[in-house]
Amino acid sequence: MLATPVILANGPSATLPGMVFSRLPAVSLTLVALIAGGCGAASKDSAKNFSGEAKQVATTIEDLQAAASKRDATKICSQYLATALVDKIKAHGKSTCETTLKESLKDVDSFELEVVKKGVTVTGTTATAKVKSASGKDDRVDTLQLVKEPQRTGGKTVEIWKISALAS
Repeated sequence: MLATPVILANGPSATLPGMVFSRLPAVSLTLVALIAGGCGAASKDSAKNFSGEAKQVATTIEDLQAAASKRDATKICSQYLATALVDKIKAHGKSTCETTLKESLKDVDSFELEVVKKGVTVTGTTATAKVKSASGKDDRVDTLQLVKEPQRTGGKTVEIWKISALAS
C-alpha cells in the first residue's frame, strides 16, 4: 500500500510504505507512486466507459498500467511517456528513462489505475484524465496530462496519446 507520493529533487532518500527510493528524479517518483497506488485489486477496464479520443486516452493509461505490472520500463518510456517527459527524466537522472524507471519499479508489488467516469477531457492534441488509485484506506484521484505525439508503427507514422505530466 502507498500513501501520498513523495517528491524528491536531490534528497538522500525517501520512504513510502513498502518502497524506498534513493536520489531518483521527482518526475519518476511521482509516476511510480501513482501507478503503484493499487493494493492488489483486480485490473479494471475503465476504457470501456469512453468513446472516440477519450477512449484512446483511457486505453493509454490502461496500457501504461499493464506495462508497469510487467515492469517493462522500456515499453513505458518508448510507448506511453511523451518525449518531453522522457527528456525530463533523463535530464534529472544520470541514466536513461528505462534504467531510472526499472529501478523505481523494482519494489512495487501492485499496479492499479482506474480512469474516472467522465474524467477525460480532450482539447485538440492535449488531454487530461482523472485517475483513481487506492492509497491505503482511501482512494486517491490524480490528474494526468497527455499529449498526442507521432509514433512509427507498422511502417507508417500515427498520432498516439502519451502521458506528458502528472498535474496533481
